[in-house]
Amino acid sequence: MLPILTGDAGETSLGVPSAAADLFPKTYTAAMLCTRAPLLSADTQCGEVFRQFLADSSISGLAIQEHDGSFGLVDRVSFISLFALPFRPELYAHKPVRDLMERQPLCVDASLSVHDLSARIMTDYPHALHTGFIITQGRQYAGLGRGIDLLQFMLRQMEDMLDQLRASQVELVRKEKMAALGSLVAGVAHEVNTPIGITYTVATHLAESNVAMQARFASGRMSKNDFHSFLNDLDESLQLLLSNTRRATELIKSFKMMAVDQTSGERRIFNLRDYIEEVLLNLRPRLKKTAHRISVECPADLQMDSTPGALAQILANLILNSVTHAYSEDQAGHLTIQVTQPDADHVELRYSDDGCGIPLEQQSKVFEPFFTTQRNNGGSGLGLHLVYNLVSGVLQGQLHLHSQPGQGTMFTIRFRRIASSQSG
Repeated sequence: MLPILTGDAGETSLGVPSAAADLFPKTYTAAMLCTRAPLLSADTQCGEVFRQFLADSSISGLAIQEHDGSFGLVDRVSFISLFALPFRPELYAHKPVRDLMERQPLCVDASLSVHDLSARIMTDYPHALHTGFIITQGRQYAGLGRGIDLLQFMLRQMEDMLDQLRASQVELVRKEKMAALGSLVAGVAHEVNTPIGITYTVATHLAESNVAMQARFASGRMSKNDFHSFLNDLDESLQLLLSNTRRATELIKSFKMMAVDQTSGERRIFNLRDYIEEVLLNLRPRLKKTAHRISVECPADLQMDSTPGALAQILANLILNSVTHAYSEDQAGHLTIQVTQPDADHVELRYSDDGCGIPLEQQSKVFEPFFTTQRNNGGSGLGLHLVYNLVSGVLQGQLHLHSQPGQGTMFTIRFRRIASSQSG
């Protein structure tokens, strides 16, 4: 993770929203995860519950209802494992199931979005990933939800989003104005492939372990140690699945937002500090190969009504221009983004590096198209020309360059906080 320096809190790591739940549109609801399972009275004897589990191996759990209408939950694996221990059938067979049920399971309405459901499980009910949860419809029992179904749903959605990301790559690289974003696609795809690969490996391991455990139980050879070992393995695997799906989701979500902004050029309201961090997150695959640091100083509450795609392209081109031209290959640089408000209507963004600077004789040419000192290394000479056009055209602002050889370079951009009706 690229170190970020903030003016008010010292050195921190660039953060992103932690909720993997942002993967899902609001139209996906808990009803999509609902599986039918019997609803039993809390007075039902444990022996009868045990017989129902043995009679139907597809039932992962049973919902229990008390006289006051509240729900409990019995998990198949835990319940059967308890009855497999010596003397437990004699001890519990004639007791009511309320003595062994989970008394406060996670209960959710069928209309709850998967977005909110996954966030709730991760923050308040992580055990529901292996015990399951109860789904209701208008406060009436509707069925059970299983953690494995939620995880499989997450995997399918991530795979669909990754397919969309790859499909968009073809279109993005066709447009010359999207050349900078196109170069980020490979880096983002590479970053996403790692957590996707880990998630697939862990899911495969879980499926194989589950088959082996079922076979051991069916043969009567499952011991208490086997069961505890399986549960420990399950907990570790679930944590790996959650952390890696969250990581992939954050990368894909951030890239998709940046791609939409830069391809559409639409105007919208956004928080400038948060958006700068999103830009840096998308540049991370390129920057993590270097030792450079980036400092960000920007008011946390600065709201913009402008074209974020233009700002993203400006910052990306300035940063990559410094990385390419300002430092030697093994040099560690310090890049700074400073944002201030000279008045209520305007924003001033100063971007600077502490690199080698620009020779005086070249400073009048750097904004000209196709001017580059890196022609032999693949430089197009369009980066700063694009920056100038975006600032003067889309943002209707002013751009100033200040540089001294050996003392770094600064670009000062002044533009309106609320774009005029003619811009964008």
